[in-house]
Amino acid sequence: MNPIEDSLACDYEAAALNHLRDGVRATVEQRWAWLRESMELAVTHARQRAARGEVTLGAHGEVWWSPELEERWSALR
Repeated sequence: MNPIEDSLACDYEAAALNHLRDGVRATVEQRWAWLRESMELAVTHARQRAARGEVTLGAHGEVWWSPELEERWSALR
């Protein structure tokens, strides 16, 4: 392992605490920017799946996006 990797290595618990600390230190604008970026990524991924004929499901099996929904959405635009 090189020195850079050694300095970045941490266990799961330390990573979770670092993530929490980062969130607490973030400004409201940074949090909104993160949320917008995350939502844009999710929408892009779901639309790409629909273009391949795949359905995107939520954690409980509900349909979030599908080829049919993509077709209806495109017709509105």
